[in-house]
Amino acid sequence: MKLKWWIDASFSTHPDMPSDTGCIMSVGHGTIYSTSIRQQVNTKCSTEAEMVGLNDLMEQVLWTRPL
Repeated sequence: MKLKWWIDASFSTHPDMPSDTGCIMSVGHGTIYSTSIRQQVNTKCSTEAEMVGLNDLMEQVLWTRPL
């Protein structure tokens, strides 16, 4: 069984312009962790929102890597 992560961002989804970041961790065929957070900074484009989202959640990905 493999541990897999998916991270995605949705650009400028709130009226005051912050984006959302979503994350799912799965093992085998089941999801064991999911989260959605509002980004703390305003970004200029969707690519930048993706990079901010990746930066926000990378510590969790790296923490589970030894598993």
